[in-house]
Amino acid sequence: MKVLISAYPFAEVSDASIKLLKEHDCEVILNTSGKKYNFDELASKITNVDAVICGTELFDRKLLSRAKNLKLLSRVGIGLDNVDFDCTREMGIIVAYTPDAPSLSVAELTIGHMLSLLRYIDKSNNEIKSALWKRHIGHLLCDKTIGIVGVGRIGKLVIKILQSFHPTIIANDIFPDEPFAKEYNFQFVSKEELLKKADVVTIHIPLYDKTYNFISSKEIDLMPADSIIINTSRGNIVDEEALLRALESKKLAGAGLDVFSEEPYNVKMDSKLAQMSNVVMTAHMGSCTRTGRYLMEYGAAEAVIDIKYGRKLKNIAHPLKY
Repeated sequence: MKVLISAYPFAEVSDASIKLLKEHDCEVILNTSGKKYNFDELASKITNVDAVICGTELFDRKLLSRAKNLKLLSRVGIGLDNVDFDCTREMGIIVAYTPDAPSLSVAELTIGHMLSLLRYIDKSNNEIKSALWKRHIGHLLCDKTIGIVGVGRIGKLVIKILQSFHPTIIANDIFPDEPFAKEYNFQFVSKEELLKKADVVTIHIPLYDKTYNFISSKEIDLMPADSIIINTSRGNIVDEEALLRALESKKLAGAGLDVFSEEPYNVKMDSKLAQMSNVVMTAHMGSCTRTGRYLMEYGAAEAVIDIKYGRKLKNIAHPLKY
């Protein structure tokens, strides 16, 4: 079985996934370019492979039409907005993913963004390095109402971690898990009510047509003055132009962003958001812990082995199933 590993980076934490593939007589083609493949690079390599272990590369109809032998796209991670599911269904290509592996890593980074913004950690760090000594009076999480948009794997972990901080928690989800809400002492509310009441809004939903610009000017206008927003999900869920206007006008007190509408984020092209002291940015690294990365890569490799032997896959992806 010929397997292209287009995901980059790969095997930096552990080479166990590559060893697994080779132990089962898979021919492994590793991305050694030192960067994410572009269309031409992928197109030149995908023609005769049986499986691709992929990251966030775009697998659209134009690219997939060149994959004559492809049986499996095995996603290292959760996000599926880079895959044309209409095309994979037509071509009989199975799409697998590793939804559990990165969840705790993303949840912990979300909490890190909350603490950094509420206690001015990033701002103070930058000021001290610029020879400015200034103490900022911040906020306790226990004094805040936290609004969780999307209570799936990651949203639930965020809620569990927040328990020790004792904030007020409200949440919104299209499929409310009421027993979970009762166990962790929070309420499901409408999107509008959440935005009106929450001091901190954190996003944990997939990107698809109905969630594109899910948070735009209309939604931001509902939010309390001095509230903050955190997005560790997908960039286009939050309208960046609307977010920038709200931050410039001080409608919002801050934002924590791990994802962007265009990645890598180009500071030269989009410098206004990056220059704001009340914006904390990380480079789409929510899943980037050693444990999380190992589990994602190994899980993606296991899906390849399962396909080879005709076994049932643990996690077959659906564009809206997270």
